Amino acid sequence: MQGQYWKNAVLLEFAGIGVGGMRTVTSTDDAARCLLYKWPDQSSKAFHRAKGMCLDALEGRKPDEDAREAFLDAAREAQIKIRLQ
Repeated sequence: MQGQYWKNAVLLEFAGIGVGGMRTVTSTDDAARCLLYKWPDQSSKAFHRAKGMCLDALEGRKPDEDAREAFLDAAREAQIKIRLQ
């Protein structure tokens, strides 16, 4: 039930929005943990979509790349600084 590593990692910078720090997300499993334990706004539509996509990918119902795209959308909506690696 662990997602595959992504081809390109995502570096998030949480500074300035209350949770502080940077985090490199390399897989769907990382993304799900980040959404569940570190996300600043867990009420947005994009957050809930990303969380659902990550869980679906972890269970093999969706591709990991779809989960990555939903995760990036949620980060943009939460105004988290993103660097693609």
